[in-house]
Amino acid sequence: HVMLLDVHLGDLNGEEVLKLVRDNGDLQLTKVIAMSGKLTDGQAQQLLQKGFDGYLKKPFHVRQVIESIEEATAVVY
Repeated sequence: HVMLLDVHLGDLNGEEVLKLVRDNGDLQLTKVIAMSGKLTDGQAQQLLQKGFDGYLKKPFHVRQVIESIEEATAVVY
């Protein structure tokens, strides 16, 4: 399973949601890819260090989504 998660939400931020996912035993294997239109390269790297499995900078193309999912799930063609 893969979750595409906008890190700038109204009530919760993406890091809080990531923690809820990681703390849920049923979701332990879920890959979480952060999305944002406001990410700098440094912020994107910080998200990876905090446990996200990848990131997408908005705007993005469908091909970038596919590549991010392939990288997060280690799918190789």
